Formats: sequence, structure tokens, C-alpha cells
Amino acid sequence: MTLAALDTSQGPVETVVVTGSRFNPDIAPSKASLNTTQPQTIINKSYIEDSVAQTSDYVTILAIVPSLSGLSINGPGLSDGNVKNTLRGLPDGNFGMSYDGIPFGDTNGPTHHSESYFPSSTIGSVDVDRGPGNAGTIGASTYGGTINLFSEPLTDDFHAKQTMTYGSWGTWNFNTNLQTGTFEALGHDVRVLANFQDTESSGYLTLQSTHHDNELLKVETEIAPGWTLTAFANRNGLVQTVNDNNGATPGQVITYGKQFALQNTNPALPDYAAYNPEFKQTDMDYLRLRGDISDTFHLDDEAYTYAYINKTVTTNNITQTLANVLAGTFQSPGTKVGGVSHPNDILGYTKLNAYRVWGDVLRASLDYAVGSITGQLRAGVWLEASATERERYYFDVNLCNAGGPGSCNAFKSELLGTYADQKTSSGTVFNGISGVGYHEHTGWNQYEPFLELEIRPIDGLTVTPGIKYVSWEHTINPNSLIKGKPPAIYGANNADSFTTTRTLPFATIN
Repeated sequence: MTLAALDTSQGPVETVVVTGSRFNPDIAPSKASLNTTQPQTIINKSYIEDSVAQTSDYVTILAIVPSLSGLSINGPGLSDGNVKNTLRGLPDGNFGMSYDGIPFGDTNGPTHHSESYFPSSTIGSVDVDRGPGNAGTIGASTYGGTINLFSEPLTDDFHAKQTMTYGSWGTWNFNTNLQTGTFEALGHDVRVLANFQDTESSGYLTLQSTHHDNELLKVETEIAPGWTLTAFANRNGLVQTVNDNNGATPGQVITYGKQFALQNTNPALPDYAAYNPEFKQTDMDYLRLRGDISDTFHLDDEAYTYAYINKTVTTNNITQTLANVLAGTFQSPGTKVGGVSHPNDILGYTKLNAYRVWGDVLRASLDYAVGSITGQLRAGVWLEASATERERYYFDVNLCNAGGPGSCNAFKSELLGTYADQKTSSGTVFNGISGVGYHEHTGWNQYEPFLELEIRPIDGLTVTPGIKYVSWEHTINPNSLIKGKPPAIYGANNADSFTTTRTLPFATIN
């Protein structure tokens, strides 16, 4: 090879310096594993901390994921109940959600409330699987995919962080995050994470205010060589002003603007803010034991419980046509209490939706090698039980507030605490109660054993057949009422339970 001489006859040669930096996958907003067997998106902590609002919930975080949609209509992380994700065109309830491997969702249908459980500060990473998974993928509706949320991992070093933000619509957020790092207690290494968040906002929508506080504690210790015990507790409290049937009509948008939700000037209308308070509280707690029985035999057991309590007082219908808005009226006015009609009164109701779920996920895996064939045998079982109380009672808002707006707050509090005494479908019990919508006590007991065998016959090929058995018993208390009458949803014999069983085969090839 001959090198040509550098021509300098025209003067000095200009030097060009090119610089660059190595790509860091940890700061990528989203990525996927090269070993995935289905479409996947992984979101890490740096994106959650640096690229979404401090008030965000998982709906805001997931907006970056392909085929996922969802919008917090009252501001990032400031809506609950009416904010749902859609995954690959499937609405909420048609795919699973989990937190640290625990499937969670409502017990009257596997849907979710984005502001009620996990604000963004409690989410360390997200793994979205846009496929049904394999036999070991657990949840009530995994056929549409699974959104896996994970708590922040514990660190070996001490650090603390305090953030404070303030923004539009009187929104403020305080978050305190503390990692103790590794320290010794009772002869064992221990690590602790504590996270506290407090958020309040008047909301983008008029008078749809929200306030929630969240407390999280995670403790991890090595109880023996190769064995780790994790204890976790998360509590979330939420207070909102929101109508249970909210949504502005075209007539309201034309008159009041697209931000309209509630008003505080005319107590004769059902969209009066003081008539629509909502209180929610949730918690999730678990104990997880992981370890190695041998070099090839691994065990992971996670016992958990989570709960949701929703106490709502609301008006039944806030619909107004443009003619209603101009006349100061609303659709479908009138109540009937104790056989007496009140044609211009506002109908309202109190709602309770409360459930507690208990469960355990046991997983065992065995690495094997048979000649040149290697792989892993995985087996386990998911056990779960639930107890649910759902009630709705209708009342006359005007009679209740006869002493002025807010005068029946004590009545509403009393009613929310004494549902069992109000089982009547007609007549006045006290203070304008007009009837029972429903009064249900339901539950379930279910178990799902699963088995799958990962086979790697040659380099670059993995085959994983599997099988799962589902046994799910649904129960209802015979004393439950639907519109004042016993339910007849289990056939002519009014049975108080039914059981669904299925054997489900799985197979993946990668």
C-alpha cells in the first residue's frame, strides 16, 4: 500500500475533530429484551424521573409505549376511575396488570384506578408484554397482554432525595425518598426504602379538585446465605371532588368551555361541586422469600394482600342540553320518597365499593442438562381469595340539604357507615332515602397450578411448552339485594356460587 503525500502547497490543512459518546442503554426512554418471545417495552427509572411530570401515574408513564393509549383528562396523574389504558386496541380489563409480580384489579371486573394505588414515585420500572405470555404468566385477563409495574430496587449505598414542584391549576407535589443502603441488624444485612408523596391540585377541569398522599416502605434482608426476605407495604389515600357520572355535554362545553366539570354558584343544579365528594383508600402489602435450595433448584414464594375502599356521594345525572343550560334546568329531575313525589328535586346516591384480596404465588425452578440439551423446569401455583362489599342507596339531595348545601354531610357519613340497616326499596328510612340500588356481598376462591418446560436443544433455539389449570369459584351472599330484590344471576335455583374450570395449554418458540 502506498500512501500519497499530503499536499500542503495551498497552505496549512484544516484539522477536523469528531467526538462522540458511547450509547448508554440505561438512559433510553424504552427498550426491549433481545430474548423476548413477544412484543415488549421496558421503561426504566431514569425516564420516569426525568421525562414525565412529578404528579404522574402509570397512565402518563405508559404513553410512550407502542400500541398503548390513555389520557389523564384532569392533568397528569390527577384523574381516577375515568382514566383507562387501551393496549393494542383492547380496553382496560382485557389485559393484566401486576405490581412486583402481584396481579391486581377490581373484584367486580379486572379494571384499574390509576390514581388509587401507585403514583410515579413508587414505580421503579415497567415491563409491558403485548402478548399472552406462557403458563407461568398469572392474572385474570392475560390474553390481551400484561403491564408489569415494579417498585424501586434497593441500593447498597445511602442516599436521600427531596423534590418539590408547583404548576398549573394550583398543583403542588412533595416527594421524599430515602434509601438506607446496606447496614447490619441482628447479624444480617438489611436495606430499607421509604418513599412519601403528597399531591394536591384544583385540576384542569373546573372544581374537579384532588388530593392524595402515598406512603411506601420496603425492607429487604438476607436471612441466610442465598436466602432473601422482602417485606413491602404501600398505602394511598385519595380525596376528590368529582361526579360519578362525569363528562361535559356539548351544550355545557359551548356555554362554559371545554374545561367544564362542576360549578359552585347554583345549588339547584346537580353539577354543584359540594354534592359530589369522593373518598378512596388502598393498600398493598406482601412478604416475599427467595432462595436457592441447591445450585440448580430455586424457590420464590410471595404472600400478599391488597384492598380498595371507595366511598362516593354524588348526584345521579348532570346531563344538560343547551336548552337546559340556558333555562337553568337539568335532565330527568324529580324524586319519589315515601310515596311522595318531588318533581324538581335532585336525585343522588351514595356508593360503597370495598374489597380485600389475599393471595400467594409459589414458584419453583430446576435447571437441568441432559447431554447437549439444557433448560429449566418451572412449576408453581397461584392461590387467591377475595371479599367484596358493593352498595348503592338513592336519596333526595334537596331534602338532604334542606338546611343549606353541606348540611347533610353528617347524614352522608352516617349512611356510608350503616348500609346494613338500610335494606329497603321504597319508603323513607330517614332524611330522604328513596331506595336501594344494590347491596352485594360477593367473593371468590381460586387456584391456578402451572407447569412449563424450557428446552434449549441447540444454540439460539428455545422451545417452552406449558400447561395451566384454572379453578375459580365465585360466591354471593344470599342476603344481597339488587333494586331491593334478591339476585337471580346463578340460575333458577338461586345458587350462591358457581365455579369455572379450564385446562389451558401454552407453547412458545424463540
